[in-house]
Amino acid sequence: MITPDQYKKSGVPVSGRILNCVTQLPGQIFRTHDKRWDVKSLRGSSALYASNKYLQTHTDWETHLIGWTGELYEENETVPRSIPEAQKIENDPLYLSNEDKQNVEDQIKSNDLLYGKASAGEEGPARIHAVWLLRKDQDRWRQYAENVLWPVLHYQLPEATGGNEQIQWWTDYVKFNEAYAAKVRSIYKPGDIIWVHDYYLLLLPQILRMEIPDSYIVHFLHVPFPSSEYFRCLSKRQILLDGLLGANQVGFQSFSFCRHFLSCCTRLLGYDVNPKCVFVHSAKVLVDAFPLGVDVAMMSKNAFVPEVTAKVSQLKKLTSGCKLIVGRDRLDSVHGVVQKLEAFNQFLELFPRWVGHVVLIQVSYTPPTLLPFHTSTPAEKVAELVTKINGRYGTLDYTPVLHYRMPIPRSEYLALLRAADICLVTCVRDGMNTTALEYIVCQKENAAPLVLSEFSGAASLLPDSYQVNPWDTVGVARTLNDCLLLPEERRKVVENRCHDSVCKHSVQHWTEAVLKSLLESLMLKEHNNEDESLSDNNLKVDMKDTSEMSIDGMLDPNEALRKKERAEVKESLTTFQPKGGLLKPTPYLNKPLLLQCYNSAVRKRLFLFDYDGTLTPIVKDPSAAIPSARLLSLLSDLLNDQQNVVWIVSGRDQKFLEKWFGARFPALGLSAEHGCFVKPPGSTNWTNLVAKMDLSWQRVAEGIFEYFTEITPGSFIEKKKVAITWHYRKASPDIASFHEAECFQKLEDELSARDYDVTVIRGKANVEVRPLFANKGEIARRLILCEDPTVQRPKMRASYMDCPEFVLCLGDDTTDEDMFRALNAIAEKWHEENVPLTDNRALDSYPYGLFPVTVGPANKYTVAKAYLSDPKQVLDTLGMLLGQVSIFDTAGSVELDDRGHVINSASARKSLQNRRAWQQKRLSDSKK
Repeated sequence: MITPDQYKKSGVPVSGRILNCVTQLPGQIFRTHDKRWDVKSLRGSSALYASNKYLQTHTDWETHLIGWTGELYEENETVPRSIPEAQKIENDPLYLSNEDKQNVEDQIKSNDLLYGKASAGEEGPARIHAVWLLRKDQDRWRQYAENVLWPVLHYQLPEATGGNEQIQWWTDYVKFNEAYAAKVRSIYKPGDIIWVHDYYLLLLPQILRMEIPDSYIVHFLHVPFPSSEYFRCLSKRQILLDGLLGANQVGFQSFSFCRHFLSCCTRLLGYDVNPKCVFVHSAKVLVDAFPLGVDVAMMSKNAFVPEVTAKVSQLKKLTSGCKLIVGRDRLDSVHGVVQKLEAFNQFLELFPRWVGHVVLIQVSYTPPTLLPFHTSTPAEKVAELVTKINGRYGTLDYTPVLHYRMPIPRSEYLALLRAADICLVTCVRDGMNTTALEYIVCQKENAAPLVLSEFSGAASLLPDSYQVNPWDTVGVARTLNDCLLLPEERRKVVENRCHDSVCKHSVQHWTEAVLKSLLESLMLKEHNNEDESLSDNNLKVDMKDTSEMSIDGMLDPNEALRKKERAEVKESLTTFQPKGGLLKPTPYLNKPLLLQCYNSAVRKRLFLFDYDGTLTPIVKDPSAAIPSARLLSLLSDLLNDQQNVVWIVSGRDQKFLEKWFGARFPALGLSAEHGCFVKPPGSTNWTNLVAKMDLSWQRVAEGIFEYFTEITPGSFIEKKKVAITWHYRKASPDIASFHEAECFQKLEDELSARDYDVTVIRGKANVEVRPLFANKGEIARRLILCEDPTVQRPKMRASYMDCPEFVLCLGDDTTDEDMFRALNAIAEKWHEENVPLTDNRALDSYPYGLFPVTVGPANKYTVAKAYLSDPKQVLDTLGMLLGQVSIFDTAGSVELDDRGHVINSASARKSLQNRRAWQQKRLSDSKK
């Protein structure tokens, strides 16, 4: 693995620390009979903790493990009980003093069953940070994840529950994620990598993104991700997806899960995707598959010790030399124990010669954290089937099914895998079945076959295994018979292939692959930042060199010059297409500085606003995106100040802008169709800036759009006076994305073949064709340079002292990048020659009085200097400039105390009073 220092040398500012956020720390906390708190090893998730140990002990990365303490137990209690809130505090078993908590955390860190002993003089192998959520009703934190999320993620619809109950579950789920965010904030250092695991923490990436915008976050989902038809059944589906998309990278166990996730992002959120990423308001979230493996070296070492070898011999004697089919599964509704028993029953019926010669040893365990919802029905069915099979085929000296409903020691589990003649895995849904992988490692010598469900995540990792449909009991039975009759030579060939695959995809490889993917994207980002800086400089030169160009350039009689101009404009204008990777997060708008510049301006102030997605939210039906009463009020107040010049520079047509703004605000400047038409303040007439242009291309573009409208239900054409737009926001995302790519390519080919001076633009769920030399950047440049957008050849000024002293430019789409680029091109001369920075602010932050601000997330692709997250923040910012909104009105995240209450809330104060009362009672009891 590449060390942190090597990445630092490559320009990635990593700290060398990894913060692993897991659902629960690897220890169960319980209170002994003598009222002491102790910790014992927690079974399960061994691969996950092996990954953490590998990073800490075999690499230069410093790892920190952040996790909930889990439910607290009384000694010998198998399931933690929920204590009613009404119970008196003197009976509260969950009180821990700060000293108790520290002792418990120290025990978890030093528990040799979990991490191994630290060498003398060394710090413990793991740095533990416990998330304490102490409530009497302990299982409240699991309710939403287990009763709502877990079934849907495994293709099972959740049972209907009362509305109030689900509301409470969701509230607790949010608090659970907020508690993790608070813990991460308390230990975070710039450059830390935050690695979030599994479905309990789906909201955490977005919470952290809002609080630490430039953080590096990766989320890995260890369970399956269902198709959109199932995921859409969740009432909080959009919030959950948005939570995941706060990460820089989202990882899954298989490519099929990636595909389902991308489909959900398209269908439920309307985002553009490609096979490797999701574009979130032009930001890029990487999506990839990283199959989780096992620690092959450690597994091989532990499986062949003398203790395990002795137990293998004991197993052979116990089963009287019968062939052994083994399985170890969680006893729940998705791991297929019921299907396994049904298939084994069918096997004995179809192939009676194996009766008395084959034994199924099934170990079924129920994790103490699993809620009864998942286990009651499968357990009853399993018990019924075991009785049925043993009653039908069993004798005094032969029991066909040996069912052990209990967790077994590690040594016995390894002996079971070594002694097996077949391992049978029949899960109906699974993320990655590590039992199958561990079986392959243990069978290196015997080469016994693996019969694996095709619905397991391990199926893609082990294509040479014998894969079955667990619902096809006859098919499973025939496969078992075939495997028992396999010649040794064939078994060894299959085993070697499977073993090579398991070794190649070990837990160490998984750990490195996830981190390498993230870090290489960050390296690419740093190189792109340099490239983007260079391209900005080139753009500034282009803006100066092409000041003679503009719209009437196409009328130049010199055809060669016209083609040269067109090529230059196409290269530097309109669409902002980054080369890949993740750009450096854009800083949040410095509102105090904005307010200071606004108030101190003595000359004109210029406002340039996009409309859709900036002043009003994006909606599926463009005609429904009408201005709100608040927006109209703010525009009116801005225009009442004679010092303000306000323009709406939109892709909308004249009719829409005139209807909603022109008649209401005569002093408002309007630009329609991305700069093709302008209506200056105080004017009643629109000026057509492309009047001399050949519009014969419209027939070609419209014909292509009509064809794709016919084959894409839900799409429609918006024909403006000049531009033509094909909208597909209402269409099926899968169909639309396919047809959009085909439509775009068809337009490019047809229009370029005819040598038309037009450009094809990909917008938000639309494709638009418009004149090449008309764009928002041209309008912005004209308004700053000469205040008259109808002047076709504005020169670069020698002095900017007559320009507006304050410019606020707001937009959210790729077409708005033209305006930002125009401002950035002007900014250098503005800054260097005419408006010195008296307070030493860098040009990269804000040129004095120039504010190109994008609307969307911090990590979107943009050349703007700042961002606001959504249209509401845009309106709040305008309200702040007008004195209607306080600059201090901000929204924060909910912080919880160590007992799960919102800090300083009524419930937190009451809990504190109860705690003090309990402390006082303990003190008085000790004195008696």
